Amino acid sequence: MNNETQAFQNPVNMTDLSPVEWPEANPAPSMACIARLETVDKGQDLLLRVLSEAPWFDRNFSLTLYGKGPDESYLRELIKYRRLEQKVSIVGHFRDQREVWLKHELLVLPSHSEGTPLTLIEAQLCGRPVLVTRVGGNPDWVEEGVTGFIAEAPTVHHLRLALEQAWQARDRWQAMGRAARAGCLAKRNPDPCGSLLKLLLEVGQNAGKRKPET
Repeated sequence: MNNETQAFQNPVNMTDLSPVEWPEANPAPSMACIARLETVDKGQDLLLRVLSEAPWFDRNFSLTLYGKGPDESYLRELIKYRRLEQKVSIVGHFRDQREVWLKHELLVLPSHSEGTPLTLIEAQLCGRPVLVTRVGGNPDWVEEGVTGFIAEAPTVHHLRLALEQAWQARDRWQAMGRAARAGCLAKRNPDPCGSLLKLLLEVGQNAGKRKPET
């Protein structure tokens, strides 16, 4: 990641950037998907399909969908259709990213398209591993098997493979979260707004130095 790319990072929606305490021991690994409820872009329906099939249907886990959007009613019906009511819930918007990660251990983003989602950066800063699809800027922030997991494409097949890798490595999620935080801090521009302002000022100064065309 070069300096120019760093200058165009968006600021995170957090004032406290300290790591969030890992949730207490829970026999049911807890996952969160934080995204607009619009499946054409965010792919929550793919995730629900995988979790409704063997071997996931017989596993003890929980998934919380955070967000609002046009597909909320559809996703609620899909949860019922997939018989996932006891394991998957939709809770709408959240006030504080840190409150989310006091209860959850892994971020899952089954996206069809992305830029670089702030929820990914924020989860890593809180000390959580992530599972993402190889779209947009996602792979720039995730090291496979070290800080998280990457589904090679936003398809049921590839998402199934990545989720299985995550499940088999769940005893390492906490250590991966620490590695994700360290890696994020190394890549993260600590002052993206200041860097952007500096760049704009430099562009303006350079424009002022140009000789007028004759």
